[in-house]
Amino acid sequence: GGSCSSTMCANLAATWAKQGQSVRLLDCDPQRSLVAWGHMSAGEGMLPALIADVSTEQGAEFGAFLEQTRAAYDRVIVDCAPGFDPLAIQAASMADVVVIPCRPSPLDVLAAGDALEVAKLGVRGRDDARIWFSPQANLPRTRLGRELPEQLAKMGEAAGASVLPSVSARIITAEAAASGMTCCEIEPDGDAAKEYAAVAAAIDRGPNGEA
Repeated sequence: GGSCSSTMCANLAATWAKQGQSVRLLDCDPQRSLVAWGHMSAGEGMLPALIADVSTEQGAEFGAFLEQTRAAYDRVIVDCAPGFDPLAIQAASMADVVVIPCRPSPLDVLAAGDALEVAKLGVRGRDDARIWFSPQANLPRTRLGRELPEQLAKMGEAAGASVLPSVSARIITAEAAASGMTCCEIEPDGDAAKEYAAVAAAIDRGPNGEA
């Protein structure tokens, strides 16, 4: 909660879509942040065509729905509720990649540790599944911001979790969301769009640089 997960999901979805990949963005958070974000675009942005509102009460049906969706798209991104949510655990158990966003504060690092336990449950026994930490709304000029990637790397070492490039705290991120759009739509050549492109590229390459 409050970790920038919806912001991260929306911007990664738009980044991959602009690269020509077919993308589906599933909003499984009861807060419905992504659905609300898409509605703010008044049909002008990319998100309404990418977002699907998913019932959090689907239970056993969710697995079949996710499998069907995954077969139809190049990228399926699932924005989950925080904590040990049943749908989050089920999504993690089917995911190729689990990304845990984290802001630069001690409490957020603790929450990321809890999310790591959910991710570990999901990828257990699957050598091809990967866990990433994603420093979000980072403050690289502060001590907390500089130390965050190292903290996350140390916390994830035993689980084989890697750290993605940082995304800095920028006002353009909030301004884009207020318009129902994403950074790569508002400022395609801006620093925020470049940072999300770097995150997407790192996920595509994998922790060891493989395709």
